[in-house]
Amino acid sequence: MDFSFPRYLAAKRGVDDRALNLGVWQALVERLSALEGAPMLRVLELGGGIGTMFTRMVEWGALFHVEYSLVDEQLENVLYGMAALNRWGARQGLEVITDDRRLFLHGEQNIFQIEFFPETVENFIGRVRETRRWDLIVASAFLDLVDVPVLLPFLKDLVAPGGLLYLPLNFDGVTIFEPEIDPELDRLILETYHRTMDERGAGDSRTGRRLFHWLRDAGLNILEAGSSDWVVYPKGGGYTPEEVYFLQSIFHFFEQSLGARAEIDPRQLSRWLNLRQQQVKRGALIFVAHQLDFLVQIP
Repeated sequence: MDFSFPRYLAAKRGVDDRALNLGVWQALVERLSALEGAPMLRVLELGGGIGTMFTRMVEWGALFHVEYSLVDEQLENVLYGMAALNRWGARQGLEVITDDRRLFLHGEQNIFQIEFFPETVENFIGRVRETRRWDLIVASAFLDLVDVPVLLPFLKDLVAPGGLLYLPLNFDGVTIFEPEIDPELDRLILETYHRTMDERGAGDSRTGRRLFHWLRDAGLNILEAGSSDWVVYPKGGGYTPEEVYFLQSIFHFFEQSLGARAEIDPRQLSRWLNLRQQQVKRGALIFVAHQLDFLVQIP
């Protein structure tokens, strides 16, 4: 597979759209609407990728006037995102002005100022912790990659009193591929894949459920929480092109994570992945990943 991470992020937009918990989302929109009297809402997104959360928040009516700071350590994502948001703004009929790593999008009823920071979250927080505050921090499909108990105190410092954390798409330790190929091999592959998440320097395969405890222990108030499972299944006998690329990317992650693991015979893994690819071509594969969303308030 000719894998591109920005392409993967673009492909999963529709999967994420379906997955996001609408109860948590509506609670976010209601809280943000109460802040609309402020001159400009200040939003920070960590691990912001190519900016799909920003466009979603605008298209779904959550943002109207905003200073949006997007942090992502992959320059490839930032460059792709800047170009994509430039095109998106033009399609929305907005005036688009580009200035280095900033975009200004202006319309009759909307003002968006977007600044991109191509650096690690750790480095960014170290630079701005003493000088900047935001009304909302967004971290989507991000916290299961980091040491959450270590990160949360820093996030508290970055949010204005009474501000919000929107934390969607946190993986929670359940991956399903149907139909089964070999129950024992399926179990071994999935358990080993989850174990690779736990053996990284940071991250946890059960981040979703553990966030309930981590947020409480950090003294944060959970306003709303709910499931946000990825679900991809054949509609009308097949998948959209974006869903196909998304599924191929999932297989790519499995191959990269498990290819050198002693627990799994590489020939068995290769055969398993090939059979899963064939299921996609036949319109037979069902994929589910269990995740949880949270809306949190800073005291």
